Amino acid sequence: MDIETYMEGDTLVPFLICYYDGINSYVYGLWDYPNPESMILDCLSSIFIRKYNNYRVYFHNMAKFDIIFLLKYLVKLVEVNPIIIMGKLYKLILNMVLITNIKLQLEIVI
Repeated sequence: MDIETYMEGDTLVPFLICYYDGINSYVYGLWDYPNPESMILDCLSSIFIRKYNNYRVYFHNMAKFDIIFLLKYLVKLVEVNPIIIMGKLYKLILNMVLITNIKLQLEIVI
């Protein structure tokens, strides 16, 4: 998963978030959404489904940049359990109980 941004004044604004699940690529662009929040939430919600239970998700540049944009949205959707090693974020374990009472767990390796 990766996020691309642009500068608006002094603020970085996400305009694209995408991921590849090993078979298909998924691209979410700001041109299809009213704001960055709805774009990011839609993308993240698309991976919190039964199909991806126990998957390991890799984020490009997560520890140094993308976490700034994603963490505030992840906590809106799922339980976030960070694993910190030597003061640095190593990975996030994400847990969610689906409406069907199926527990979903994803591991984000940073």
